[in-house]
Amino acid sequence: AFCFRSSSSTTITTTMGQCCSNAGIFMAPEVTFERVWLTGMGLDGIHLSYVLSISNPIMTVTLPGKRVTFVLHKQSDHTLLAEGVSHQDFQIGPSSTTDVTVPIVYSFSGIGAAGKSLIQKGTTMIELAGEITFEAKFLPGGETKSKYYGEGEVILT
Repeated sequence: AFCFRSSSSTTITTTMGQCCSNAGIFMAPEVTFERVWLTGMGLDGIHLSYVLSISNPIMTVTLPGKRVTFVLHKQSDHTLLAEGVSHQDFQIGPSSTTDVTVPIVYSFSGIGAAGKSLIQKGTTMIELAGEITFEAKFLPGGETKSKYYGEGEVILT
């Protein structure tokens, strides 16, 4: 079995930051990496899911999520383990927080370095980074983006 222990989670707020719009002062959503876990294995690789906690600081606007991108690396040598885009429909209501679960398939072809570390040490450190795009029709360009980053340890038990 695999388990994951998060050693740090960082919120990196948007490329837009704060700006003025027809809706007043706009503050981008804050995204925090919460956790990741093994959901299964298949012919295509190891299946993981991770959770992002997304907070909407705007009191009057619901923000629809359009897409979530991710890149998963082995921390020690930055070996790429998985990357992708998830197109999910989700919404963050005014002044609320929502958890979004994103699936990852970690292919067997990329398992080399991380798999070796898991077998020899029973553990490997990973980094997960990405960006969420939200629809924001009241802003120039019609969207805003928030970045996230997290790191932790995958433990073979």
